[in-house]
Amino acid sequence: MLLLLLAGVASRHLQLAWASRTEADDAAVLLTLAGPSPPSYLSSWSGVAPCSDGWACVTCSGRRVTAIDLLGNITLPVGALPATIGQLDALQLLRLDGARLGGTLPPDLSALYSLTSLSLSYNSFTGILPASWSTLTNLRCGRRSWGRAGLDATMA
Repeated sequence: MLLLLLAGVASRHLQLAWASRTEADDAAVLLTLAGPSPPSYLSSWSGVAPCSDGWACVTCSGRRVTAIDLLGNITLPVGALPATIGQLDALQLLRLDGARLGGTLPPDLSALYSLTSLSLSYNSFTGILPASWSTLTNLRCGRRSWGRAGLDATMA
């Protein structure tokens, strides 16, 4: 009984957190991903309304970003995956294949409770997968092989 009560409280907390973020908040995060000079394919990434304005490679539900799908090797100018990506709490799919990202992976992605599909193939990440990522339900990292130290067995 106590477990059901705690699950209900946690679920309500997540709903409130999701409701408190706005489309403009999501836009700010996406702009950190695109960097100061987005590639021409992402020229629609401007302003504060990725859902209303139909930004390329972005899918929304209502006024929240639920998917970022960079189809076909779009090079991002940021170099590393920004930690701010963890603020997209409605995100369900993140596909950044061939975006030429590198560096270490941010542990903040573990806050993306709605994330069910993650694809980071053909990038140059280093280090091991953050142990906090064991909360993700479906992790696909393509051809990049990371060390497995500290990972939950379901992610190996």
